[in-house]
Amino acid sequence: MRVLCTFDFSESSMSAVEWTAKWLSRTKGNEIEIIHCITVRNRSDVFIDLAAIVREQAEKDMDRLIRKMEEGYPDVVFSASVINGPAKRIVPAYAKEKNFDFIAMSTHGMSFVKDITMGSVTQAILKKSDVPVIVIPSELAYHPTRRILLAVDKEGIPSGDTVSPLIDYIKGNESDFEIIHVQDEEEPGFNAEIDVYFNEFSPDFKTLEKSGSISDTLSGYSEESGADMLCMIHRKRTGIDNIFHASVVKSGLYHLNKPLMVLPA
Repeated sequence: MRVLCTFDFSESSMSAVEWTAKWLSRTKGNEIEIIHCITVRNRSDVFIDLAAIVREQAEKDMDRLIRKMEEGYPDVVFSASVINGPAKRIVPAYAKEKNFDFIAMSTHGMSFVKDITMGSVTQAILKKSDVPVIVIPSELAYHPTRRILLAVDKEGIPSGDTVSPLIDYIKGNESDFEIIHVQDEEEPGFNAEIDVYFNEFSPDFKTLEKSGSISDTLSGYSEESGADMLCMIHRKRTGIDNIFHASVVKSGLYHLNKPLMVLPA
């Protein structure tokens, strides 16, 4: 398993690195690359290469971080990259180019809804990424993922490729999981072909009656069922203002206090 973990030297991003390291330390040979993006631009009226100075210091700090992580998690292979450019552009492209299995990142202390609707790095990466993303609430302590909820909308699951990262995660963590659908007005329930992708697991299927918002329903059931992670499918929609407009992914982030896995469709 290879995971690209975003890092900006904040406490929340450090928490996400620790969460990812504890997850991957369960088995030997997994890899974490910690990526830090810098966006300093040199000014024409200043004769000092500010970008080079910032980059040099960042590389030193990242080296110290890698040594710390290697000491704490000797069974995980760590590396670091410092790249000049905005994270919202660099991270999705880099993760795809280098064939990472997941991107892991923190919510940076904001509520999920703010973190995807206010022009944040999280929002941009979820929009652009062709690699599955795990979003980790700020300063959330790691514990094994024993139960996962996969929330599906009326369109069901596009293909087996969409959910293959989830299946790998379930196998690696020996997790139980349940597929849920929030019934909204006269929408149909589950797509009849959903179970085709999970034959070896025999997951439970449940339709939830919408109680308040979809967000409230998902959050309430995730607490009631003792789920450790919520997983959703992100369908790329058109619209310049907000790619999450009218999608379950957006509403499901409002009150979530556990990791969210977003699978690109």
